Amino acid sequence: LEESIRGNIRALAAAQDRVRDTRRSAEAVRGEFLARRHRTDDAPDPFRQADRAEEVREAKMVARVREAERAAAAAARPAPNLAAPAPAPTTSLFGAPAPAAGGGIFGAKPGLFGVASAPPAP
Repeated sequence: LEESIRGNIRALAAAQDRVRDTRRSAEAVRGEFLARRHRTDDAPDPFRQADRAEEVREAKMVARVREAERAAAAAARPAPNLAAPAPAPTTSLFGAPAPAAGGGIFGAKPGLFGVASAPPAP
């Protein structure tokens, strides 16, 4: 499998090199054409509209790729747990009855450790 992947990477790299070389050749021919045309004619650049159209196509393609990446990332995230929360336990950690709600720490009432709260200062 790894060798197959390496082969594919080499093939893609070679294709990328050929595309780069072809683009360079096309740019050279384009430059020569525009230079010759400029010497003989003052007409506007005939490639400008095609360049703009290509830029728009590339921007749309990049947007589609990014949207697909976002969708794949969203699909990979775990779904939120929308289930109702579990009910409060009726027994404590060691099997004793759970303290009543509203009690003090360790289930003591009415204050901390069963000691009543001090009355407010006058």
